[in-house]
Amino acid sequence: RSGMAEDLLETIGQVFGPLRGGLAIAVVVVGAMLAATTGVVSASVISMGLISLPIMLRYGYDRRLASGVIAASGTLSQIIPPSLVLIILADQLGRSIGDMYRAAMIPGFLLAGSYILYIVLVSIIKPSMAPALPEEARAFREPNGSRGGRSLLILMLISAASAYLITQWIEKADAPVDEKVVLSLLLWGLTAFVIAIVNKVFRLKMLSALAERVT
Repeated sequence: RSGMAEDLLETIGQVFGPLRGGLAIAVVVVGAMLAATTGVVSASVISMGLISLPIMLRYGYDRRLASGVIAASGTLSQIIPPSLVLIILADQLGRSIGDMYRAAMIPGFLLAGSYILYIVLVSIIKPSMAPALPEEARAFREPNGSRGGRSLLILMLISAASAYLITQWIEKADAPVDEKVVLSLLLWGLTAFVIAIVNKVFRLKMLSALAERVT
């Protein structure tokens, strides 16, 4: 589990690292991803603390901001399904677990988004608290000198558009919103993965190293 968290943090950190507060944003994104895979708060907080706190402090992040971001993003496991807390609440309230998961999904993503918004505001108001990654720490470089961000953005847009269209074609108009969200995310990742595999197998060189790594 910690190996997966470390890979996620390293990759997402490279995506957002050039931005002020980018590492903190990466911690929130990875925290949300771990929440969607573990459902256990302690696992997420411990993993993120051991892996991300030393990195954030090494690159000059304020200790209060770094520890607060880790604690907040780690506890996203309480609300983003599959959450053990929601299972207990479902039993106490006499509701189905599916109802609880359906109700908590969008608020969970909104909460993660609010954390990212807070980090952006802090990095604007007090830039010294959340510096960008230094040039030497940015790992991915293309032969033309770019980082490959444009390739990643195009891949994500194509994958998102494909996922949306396929979801609209498969799902009924009155299907639950959470069902559409889960299916869209699945198809989004699957589409990007297929494109990356085809690009690698046939050596088309359409994607940057950063785009392949993120996928």
